[in-house]
Amino acid sequence: PNGVAVDNSGNVLVADTDNCTIRRIALDGTVSTVAGLAGVCGSVDGAGSVARFSHPTGLAVDGDGTIFVADRSNHTIRRIALDGFVSTFAGSAGQPGSVDGRRLEARFAFPFSLTIDPGGNLYVADSSNHTIRRITLDGTVTTICGMAEQRGAVDGPCAAAKFDHPSSLAFDAVGNLYVTES
Repeated sequence: PNGVAVDNSGNVLVADTDNCTIRRIALDGTVSTVAGLAGVCGSVDGAGSVARFSHPTGLAVDGDGTIFVADRSNHTIRRIALDGFVSTFAGSAGQPGSVDGRRLEARFAFPFSLTIDPGGNLYVADSSNHTIRRITLDGTVTTICGMAEQRGAVDGPCAAAKFDHPSSLAFDAVGNLYVTES
């Protein structure tokens, strides 16, 4: 397992990376599979065990309870709707890159972690691009920090900052974004 998030009911969600599944630990301790089929990786949209992921690593849950998944080896961000249907939210499976634009036109390279700001925008630690990306509520993907494919350890304004494989993201109570690098 790599990523965890807590849903609106207090259940713990787990990105079970090598099993290519998303799991839920209920308040009573019961563990179930939300989406994917253990040991079967791929990229398939669908509900429950029909859906396929390729090494999911990061999770975030929005205010409505929608689950977002950093589907690392597919280079995509996936969405699990309230009815359990999994769909590709941003990027294109098997097409790595660093392209800003509309959700499905954007490209990522091994996205690793996700978080959501108080306004509902989704942030992505785009690990192999060495960047932090934002997906706005209208579905626009932009690089907000770091320089694509230019890794380093440079402090400064976002336009000049460099990261080396960002791996985790979190907002504090006043809106500062914190990034860890692997």
